[in-house]
Amino acid sequence: MKIAIFGLARSGLAAFNFIQQKTQHEVFLVNLGSPESWSCWDDIKDNIPLDHCYDQEKASDLFANVDQIILSPGIPRNHSVLKAALDKGVELISEIEFAYRNSDIPVVGITGTNGKTTTTTMVGEVLKKAGKEIFIGGNIGIPYSDILLADKKYDYAIIELSSFQLESIQSFHPKVAIFLNATENHMERYDSFADYVAAKYEIFKNQTSDDIALIHPELEATNLKAKVEKIHSLDKFDYTQSKLVGEHNKMNFYCAYKVCEFLGIDNLDILFQKFINEFTGVALRLQYITTYNGLHIYNDGKSTNDAATVAAINSFSKEENLYLALGGQPRSQKTSLGESLKGLKITKVFAFGDAKDLVESALSNEYEIIKFANISEIFEYIKTQKLTGNFLFSPAFPSFDQYKNYEIRGEHFTNLTLELIK
Repeated sequence: MKIAIFGLARSGLAAFNFIQQKTQHEVFLVNLGSPESWSCWDDIKDNIPLDHCYDQEKASDLFANVDQIILSPGIPRNHSVLKAALDKGVELISEIEFAYRNSDIPVVGITGTNGKTTTTTMVGEVLKKAGKEIFIGGNIGIPYSDILLADKKYDYAIIELSSFQLESIQSFHPKVAIFLNATENHMERYDSFADYVAAKYEIFKNQTSDDIALIHPELEATNLKAKVEKIHSLDKFDYTQSKLVGEHNKMNFYCAYKVCEFLGIDNLDILFQKFINEFTGVALRLQYITTYNGLHIYNDGKSTNDAATVAAINSFSKEENLYLALGGQPRSQKTSLGESLKGLKITKVFAFGDAKDLVESALSNEYEIIKFANISEIFEYIKTQKLTGNFLFSPAFPSFDQYKNYEIRGEHFTNLTLELIK
């Protein structure tokens, strides 16, 4: 069988590693630019002949003469170089479909516009707490195909799914399928919001009456074959010790609880209460880090735009002080922060990095602003104060003034936080 992999990000490389190590298929790799210019070239050049590697602009004939194409989620199905292959009927699948066909591990699939990663992590972690061997992958950043080369035998695969990945499934069949919500997104890829939602609904298409479908209450569910449960807040537990903020997390907890219930986890209510008390969230997404002298510190370092930061702010109780750290690299000399944050209950704003003056000019009419050259200076200030309430790091700006990416910036924030309690 001849297989072409189009797109060599993590998922494409994971599929290649499995094909090359465990099968007799003939594999071809296609990516942007000449093979020697690919960022992964040094890692793959000893494992594939050069004449099996193609610049995507020269791959139309190749695609039309293979048996199967594994498509990166970042590449649309209507890419011009794929036309001849589609006209000829060449099978075009996602890496998700490829991994599913080669694995016998039962799947829980999770999609939606918001909350996918948090819910995927919740499901995986609570099942681990129940003593299960769990693989967590997909859109969360770990390729599903990594499961194919794993040494251990997993009980369940918990797979986060984007609309891009779901566009090109055929037999992918999760025993539990979760569709959290749908708001307008990726409109550069879709002709309409309806098309985007339709791609999400693909998660249910292969389910049967033996399966369960969890779906947002405002989404249509009449044509689903699985047993349908509408997602709502999980109110039967005590959340006073929970480290998560925001009422929306009760809906995410509901999904995790229903998965465990469907899978027959023993002593579930006792287990789940302990899980609620201990789960600290997903790294850099409203993640609780620690409490320092009455100040609860949260890392929302993934938020690099106004909308994400506003959503984070709105997750907090209005009864407590909220100290907000904003800053990074300005996108321009203007910002909409003044309008976006207007009227929100914020005690003080800690502005840092290259954007600190821009933040001050945008927000000083409504909030007290304290400026810092960098994040480290904020922590030196905190050590001298007696702050109580919540401290939210939700930058609203890119990290490139002082860091290579937002992950490194977020990790630095976490490390500085933990140094407070040493």
